Amino acid sequence: MHVLLDLVPVARRVDRVRHALTALVEPGGRLLVSHYQSPGGTDVDAGQHLRQLGLTVTVGGGADRAATTAWIDQPGPR
Repeated sequence: MHVLLDLVPVARRVDRVRHALTALVEPGGRLLVSHYQSPGGTDVDAGQHLRQLGLTVTVGGGADRAATTAWIDQPGPR
């Protein structure tokens, strides 16, 4: 599953990410979350956006900062 933060209003982002995690990602699965900005933009990357929403993330690619991706792992069955 993949969520593009840019397409979600800021006020609804945490709800959209949590919904995707609980309703669409199977246990042991992974939710990719990307954030795009114009080259030279100064906005924070996807991982920082998710941390600001209070979520635990693993940071992925995006060295050019135009496109950044982070992911959240859904815990598997115990």
